[in-house]
Amino acid sequence: MAARKQRSLKIKTLNSVCASALIGALLYIVIMGFEVVALGAMGVALAGISIPVIVSSEGVLEVLLEIVMSVAEGIMTIVEVVVGAISGLFSV
Repeated sequence: MAARKQRSLKIKTLNSVCASALIGALLYIVIMGFEVVALGAMGVALAGISIPVIVSSEGVLEVLLEIVMSVAEGIMTIVEVVVGAISGLFSV
């Protein structure tokens, strides 16, 4: 497998914002049911994650894998920020 390329801070921020929008829209759909606003938010978040990946990738399989990895990277960034904030509260 080829070496992973480092993504810029802007792309990482876009991935984390879009991943949080996906999670929020999914929770809204689970709790409140299907609504146009939630489906629109999911569409915009998926487009925000997918477009940079599609532009920089070559094959269909690579695009699908990069989208999944972008969502996972966004979720990991969110968790990292939350854990960092919580640990910052308890540091001396």
